[in-house]
Formats: sequence, C-alpha cells, structure tokens
Amino acid sequence: MSKTRIMSDADGNHNQAGILDTQPPLFSPEEILELAKDLYGLDGTISSLDSERDQNFRIDTSSGDQFVIKVANSAMDPAVLMMQVEALAHIAMVDPELPVPRVIYSRNESALEMIQANDGRSHYVHVLTYMLGCYPPDGSTSRALYRPLGACLARLARALRGFYHPAAKYELLWDLKQATTLRGYLHHVPDPEHRQLAGYFLDRFERVVLPEIPKLRSQIIHNDFVPNNLVVAEDDPGEIVGILDFGDMIYTPLVMDLANLIADMFRGQEDPLDIAVETIAAYHEILPLEPLELTLLYDLIATRMTMLNVIASWRVNLYPDNQEYIAGYVDSVWKNLVAWRNLDPAEVTRRYIRACGFWESEGLLPSQRVSK
Repeated sequence: MSKTRIMSDADGNHNQAGILDTQPPLFSPEEILELAKDLYGLDGTISSLDSERDQNFRIDTSSGDQFVIKVANSAMDPAVLMMQVEALAHIAMVDPELPVPRVIYSRNESALEMIQANDGRSHYVHVLTYMLGCYPPDGSTSRALYRPLGACLARLARALRGFYHPAAKYELLWDLKQATTLRGYLHHVPDPEHRQLAGYFLDRFERVVLPEIPKLRSQIIHNDFVPNNLVVAEDDPGEIVGILDFGDMIYTPLVMDLANLIADMFRGQEDPLDIAVETIAAYHEILPLEPLELTLLYDLIATRMTMLNVIASWRVNLYPDNQEYIAGYVDSVWKNLVAWRNLDPAEVTRRYIRACGFWESEGLLPSQRVSK
C-alpha cells in the first residue's frame, strides 16, 4: 500500500455516474491503522463502519479522542471530495453551532491523501472528527424528531447557501433532478407490480416536476440528510448532536433536500402525511419555502422513494453480500409508495400550503397537472 499526497483537484466534468457500480475499497483495518499512524499521527483501536460505496473506519486513541477515516471509492473524483471538505469548513464558519464534523489535516498539511491498494487502484483518504451520540432509536423516526429534523435541515441549507465549488455540478444517480435516468434500471425490479408503481411515479415526475426545475432555487445541498446519517443525544432522542455523511453533496434545487428527508422518514410509519406536514412547517419557520416548491413536494417525495428502491434493486444484484445494508428497507418503502399513491396530491399540497401559513389564493392552489 503506497501513499501519495494529492496536489490539486481533478480536471474535467466531474462525472460520478459510474461510482455506484465500482467495487468499494477493500483495505483491512490493520492497513488503515498503519496509514493513520504514518500520515496523521493517529494511533489506537480501529473498527469498521458501514458504507454504501466507500470504506469508513473509526479510531479511538489512548487519549480518548475519536476520528473517522474515510477511504473513497476509486471512481471518486478528488475535486468532489475537496468540495465536501471545503463545505464543512464553510458551515463551521457560518453556523458554528451546527453539529458537523471537523476536518483533520495530515502531517503534509493536506485535507486529502492518496493511497494505492494492492490491486493497483488508487483511493483518496480524509479524516474527520467522530460525532458522539447514538442513531435515532429502533432505526425509525420518533415524533420527537419531526420538527428538529426540519429545523436542522433548514439551518444546514441556510449555512450552505453562500457556498459554491466548481465540482458541484456533477452527474450523480442520487440527484433527484436526474430521476428520469432511473427508467434504465427498472428491469432490475423483480416484481411486475412494483415496476409498474415505479413507472407511474416516474411518469408523474416527467409531467409535473421536470418542466418546473429551471424555475426552482438551486444551491449546493447535503442531499442525504436522513435519520441514518444523524446522531442524537443519548439522553434526548429529540436533540440532533451530529450530522454525518456529506458524500452525496451536489448543486441541485434546494427543495430536493427536504423531499429526501421526508421520504426517508416514512419507513415503518403509519401516518406519512402528518410526518411531512410537521417537518415542512419546522423547515419553513427557518428557511421559508416558495409556493412552487410546495406544489412539487408530493411528487418529489414519491420520486425519492422510487429512487431508493430502484437503485437498491439494481445494486443488490451487484453486491449480494451487502444485501441487508443496500436493500434492507425496500419492502417498507414499496408499502409507503402504495399508500402515497392512494392519497390525493392536490389535498396533500393544500395541507403543505396551510402548514406554511399561506392563504389558499388562486395563485397557490395546486394546478390540474398536480392532481391525479
């Protein structure tokens, strides 16, 4: 395993479309601990953490400090990684009370280091402070978190609105505005009824959302602000004490972040509309939503749920040994999509409009295109 310092960002168009079907890194904990000692002066006990496409490790030092070492997929553009590092520094400057990790620089005074695996592939590495806390209980979202999640996401979006990086406009399958790309993956969904359901919501996305995307506010967003990427206080499940995993950051319409959050909160919940309304209201109090954003949320939330399951159905065939991590949630999401289809989109949108304190004037009522 050789090590090289990264000297500059990558050139080109920062296309990351192939990252989800590239084999994740395969370093052993012992190799990474050696790297941590050599490049960062860190030593202690090391343990593996879950990751979709990269490798993550936690190091506990003898002094009690804790760090996360993130080994990027070989397909990861270092310019995109630098965007994430610089975004964390920007957030810490703009809203220092937001609980985001801090970047640890190497002995070379570099935010990123490049290492080479035994198979010849090169990987970029960076180190962050470890965020203490625990995941939301039972892997679900309790009512105590609905409003804190909306408020915290709004603060994060507000902190990022003055940040830009030239690598932010890259191609990523997890970007909601690229949802039409999912049609090429529908054949991986094994159940015909599920394929039909996914196709129904992709049709709605093309009809309702796609024509409006140029009108939406856009900026760099977290793009994966969901309960599994957060930690809460051990003695207070309603207090968010850590925001994790900035690996899907991208320049895209602002409202996509809120749709991603709400879609993920539905897992295992019986009243998804109540969850959405409370979360939207809390977000709106800090970062007011625009009427057009509210009229598109029904379909954006459905599209994100569709995206979760179509991508999972594809990737579980690529990496069957990682099935539980990749696709452990798909059954509950299909159920939620069926329930979402049975709702009246116009009535759902009216609930959102009322939650944000708007009068239902002619200009705010849902259009015919939003209705079933």
